[in-house]
Amino acid sequence: MGRYTGFECLNCEKKQAASFSGYLCPHCGGNLNVLYDYAQAAETLNRESLAANSECSVLRYLPVLPAAKAESFPPVRVGMTPLYDVPRTARKFGLGSLYI
Repeated sequence: MGRYTGFECLNCEKKQAASFSGYLCPHCGGNLNVLYDYAQAAETLNRESLAANSECSVLRYLPVLPAAKAESFPPVRVGMTPLYDVPRTARKFGLGSLYI
């Protein structure tokens, strides 16, 4: 499992164990926030480890994500989406800057 300790409901603040497999709070249906052990996560996820990881998706953060393995994720690339500056389009619409 990732380096997290459990989940907490954003609405009712009830906590669930790290082994909880749902997406919503079983008490009120609210969204769950992942509770991390930041000290433990910092041991494996830091600037150096991120710079050394060439993975260009959310999987580069797998050590701290609430998933046991990469196969738990859908086969769609998520994360690291680039932004492109489009100054001509920005000028056309009277904007100071525009990124797509």
